[in-house]
Amino acid sequence: MKSDIDILIAGSLETKRALAVKMCLLGYSISEISKLLNVSDGFIKKWRALYNKGGAVCFRVCYKGRIGLLTNDQMQSTLEYVKSKSTFGLLDIIAYIRDTYGIEFKSKQSYYDILSNAGMSWKKTEKINPKKDEAKVILKKEEIKKKLNDRKEEIQSGELVVLMEDECHLHWGDSLGYVWALRNKKTKVPILNEKERQTYYGAVNCLTGDFHIFPYSAGNGENTVDYVKKILKIYENKKIMILWDGASYHRFSAFRDYLSELNRDLPPEKWQITCELFAPNAPEQNPVEDIWLQGKNFLRKNFVEYNTFSKVKKGFLSFLQNRNFNFKKLIMYKDFITYSI
Repeated sequence: MKSDIDILIAGSLETKRALAVKMCLLGYSISEISKLLNVSDGFIKKWRALYNKGGAVCFRVCYKGRIGLLTNDQMQSTLEYVKSKSTFGLLDIIAYIRDTYGIEFKSKQSYYDILSNAGMSWKKTEKINPKKDEAKVILKKEEIKKKLNDRKEEIQSGELVVLMEDECHLHWGDSLGYVWALRNKKTKVPILNEKERQTYYGAVNCLTGDFHIFPYSAGNGENTVDYVKKILKIYENKKIMILWDGASYHRFSAFRDYLSELNRDLPPEKWQITCELFAPNAPEQNPVEDIWLQGKNFLRKNFVEYNTFSKVKKGFLSFLQNRNFNFKKLIMYKDFITYSI
């Protein structure tokens, strides 16, 4: 049985078809009819030809809707089954209905309708790291919170500087974005060497939001040592606490030797450099990840200007260099210092 809205839609279609033909008979041009009724030239010509062949009966909407092959109980059972799943694909619903009821629909739309009625929608998947342990992430957050709060007087006085650090490996593809262009025509950007990449070390000051970025050939122990030496020059006569991930070159090899030499046999509270790790497999803990994303989004919005990798590198660096940041995740760590636990 047709609903009220079906009747209205059918009526409007029938009326538009009849009007198009009547206006033709009254002498209106096809272009005039097209503008007045908001229809294509082909629509007008089609229904004029059908009218000339079969009369006004051709205007009627003949579609009466399809008859479902599933009974009401079967449909309800199918919907409940789909709702019990977090994800459910087209092949899954086809197999379920075929194996359970011995029924196969001719049109895929029938399956899509069932998925939609069960509250499913077509979504882009998101990457997750199966090694990530949420419990460890929470515990590490509390551990960092306590360590910052325990030394908040040193931090607030400026004696101890807290930096969150990370490396970014910029590729050609990171600069590709969207642009207004002609429909049905690919928009191409010349890329001479897609394998080109540039590594950056970057650290943000937890209290001030100042960002310190330097380019390097790669992420390794030697470059990590060089970057930390640059940080020590920026914060001369200050103690530094670095929060970063557990990359091997942050903990072993050249940097471990450098750290041992720098801090010597001093007690931990007097170390010139103190290193703390974020939770493993949880890059979202590090505010610098958000800063890298801002830099890449800048390139994507302006990618037409950066048609060589040399320009890409220059644009990325100039956008982030000497910037000051203040966003939610960074403020969270700042609050660990300024408020008591």
